[in-house]
Amino acid sequence: MRWLSFANVSFYAMNGAAPLWKKSNSDTKISMTRLFYDQVFSCGNPNKTGYISSNALDAKRDKKKTCNDHCLSPQFIARMIYDNPDVWLTDYERFKNLFFSSCQTIVVTSQENTKLSNLTSNKNGKFEVKVPTHLKYGHCNITLFHPKKGIVNNPFLDILPEELLEYEKQYLVS
Repeated sequence: MRWLSFANVSFYAMNGAAPLWKKSNSDTKISMTRLFYDQVFSCGNPNKTGYISSNALDAKRDKKKTCNDHCLSPQFIARMIYDNPDVWLTDYERFKNLFFSSCQTIVVTSQENTKLSNLTSNKNGKFEVKVPTHLKYGHCNITLFHPKKGIVNNPFLDILPEELLEYEKQYLVS
């Protein structure tokens, strides 16, 4: 399983960088979160949820391009890891499970992907979450379909790590 190699590299790279986190400027923190994001993005697509937006379903029928949205925002997950290194960077099994969860994707259109990415902001050292992760698809009026479940209002209740819901509350601006 290819993703395990990428999870392993991410774990050790983040452990090495972790001492920089607390006293780093915004640019350094962005660079550090890319260690996790790049490994999640580069490992392929090992954890497809099976969900697809109705617009992406239409686009596929019309042979138009779609994309995979990492529904848990790997760079934000990286922030959670660095802010809690005693939880995530001391237990490789726990880290590995979080990494795999971060690989979860939902097929969307590129326009939907842009809307979703605009729900977080990282400017001038201030990180903001405009809509909680479990509500972001609904907020963007994205209808999700699953081949075995049909239309699903909120799949995040099944796929979202509880630690993330708690952690992101400190960054919510609305």
